[in-house]
Amino acid sequence: MRTILKLMLAAAVLVAVCGTSEAGTREQKNKRQQVPTEQQISREELTAKQAMHISERLGLDEETAALFTEAYCNFQKELWETAPRPGRLRPDADEEETAEYLQNRFAQSRKILELREKYYGIYSGFLTQKQILQVFEAEREMMDRLAGRGRGPEGPDHGHRQGPPPGPAPTGRHFM
Repeated sequence: MRTILKLMLAAAVLVAVCGTSEAGTREQKNKRQQVPTEQQISREELTAKQAMHISERLGLDEETAALFTEAYCNFQKELWETAPRPGRLRPDADEEETAEYLQNRFAQSRKILELREKYYGIYSGFLTQKQILQVFEAEREMMDRLAGRGRGPEGPDHGHRQGPPPGPAPTGRHFM
């Protein structure tokens, strides 16, 4: 009888804790998604902040940081102008529409690659090759974070794993 009472008490505590945890998570998501307009910053301001963050991460001196910030902001502006994102492909698209969609994606990828190569040349004038690599890595991390694909403590995709979990296979034993 005591064992049953202990199990029921443990289940009640578990349900209470999980319920409040889920509610807190939902509230945090809603707060992040509903940023007032006056608190939003323009993409130019965001780009400048990103450039300052990257230059601090690289430990650049003031002169080099100024050169980098200007180049990085120019790169982002050119990227916005020349490489608009293609729309999504409709699920019922025929072969011709799918081929056109793929060709547009290839053209966009080429434009982005050309811009990255152009600015690689510009960055090479005042950054080392390792610093340039760090710039590209930091830029990718920020893009992932802004797109909601950040890599948290559980790894990529916020802990959603494919395949079995790491570690030994379950033995079928229950503990409590």
